[in-house]
Amino acid sequence: MKKNTLLYLDSDLVERAKRENTNISRLAEDALREALNITVPRTAHEYLQRILADAGCELARYGEIYLLPFQIESLKLENVGPFQKFEAKFRRDAISVIYGPSGSGKSTIVRPILLAFGKRHTYFPKSENGKITVKLFPSQELVNITVNDGKPLDAAKGYKCLIADNTFERVPKSMISGLSKEIKDLQIQVIATASIKIDPSMFPEDTNVISVKDSR
Repeated sequence: MKKNTLLYLDSDLVERAKRENTNISRLAEDALREALNITVPRTAHEYLQRILADAGCELARYGEIYLLPFQIESLKLENVGPFQKFEAKFRRDAISVIYGPSGSGKSTIVRPILLAFGKRHTYFPKSENGKITVKLFPSQELVNITVNDGKPLDAAKGYKCLIADNTFERVPKSMISGLSKEIKDLQIQVIATASIKIDPSMFPEDTNVISVKDSR
């Protein structure tokens, strides 16, 4: 469901907020959490626990997280969403960040990876004659994943790749570096999206930053 926050706010306040670059949706969400007595994670470790607990859920509160049993070497898109041609290479056991402005197609890049594993996202773009090529790193053994009611961090064990779409947008900037370190400590491949509002220097030094600004 799309957010319609602005429909219920005073128009003068909305215009002032826009002039001052205020994130209206974020303020509204924080107010709702406070009104509903929903606690906000206080540490990066707690943030990681929360987002892993929602793994596999579309439109999750802390961004969309998906866990895959294999690591991705590369992705090619042809006539998919806004991209006539797009190619990205990812690193093994490392963080790759798909980086670009809002609306540049970052989510359109990660959702074809999910489709390759049988997960079609509700908002996956309809494209005529589109072609998706997902290449895995060679010599990967099959993995058996046991689903149980253990702790969220335990749920990540056995998986090889974590897809994090729109997660870092929901985290206070002061916690992004800490969360990046927590995710890196999982010692699996991570493919995440981030907008230009986030400074790439907040991620570990060996992060693979993939820009989509000039790829459309």
